[in-house]
Amino acid sequence: MTDRSAISKGLMKRIADSKSWVTTNQGAEIEGMEVRGHPAKIKVIQFLDDDRVEANGIRFRLFFGKGKMQYFADLDVRINPNWVMAEGKDDTAPYIVLYVLDKKGAGDSLKWFYVIEQDQLCEDLEMGEWYLSFIKRSIRPGADGKIMIHRSEVELV
Repeated sequence: MTDRSAISKGLMKRIADSKSWVTTNQGAEIEGMEVRGHPAKIKVIQFLDDDRVEANGIRFRLFFGKGKMQYFADLDVRINPNWVMAEGKDDTAPYIVLYVLDKKGAGDSLKWFYVIEQDQLCEDLEMGEWYLSFIKRSIRPGADGKIMIHRSEVELV
């Protein structure tokens, strides 16, 4: 049986821990990514806190490409820690959603991860690893089309 309260509390803890993690890691680069078979890196940009349903999370910048063809895309990994209950419909579980942002900052969702079991919180993973796991699962080959649409060229100096 799903312990709804424990899942929501676990995600709220991840949100609180995310805020302090970003404070000490803002601007840090995380290696170990790959996009279309080429090495990539992620940079921690900011903690997200606004008035959306999935108000909290972290914005990352994904750098990828090869040679002189270097690109970046901004990714928001957002968390909704609450169960949504609507009369006459099945309850919607808390979720983590990954958005790729266009040049105007509007989001285009890549993948949704519904959290229905407490072990999905992966409490043993360090914060950066936890977020990276969602990013890696969202940009696998064949699922990265939206990233390619919203990419911007890196100006090489």
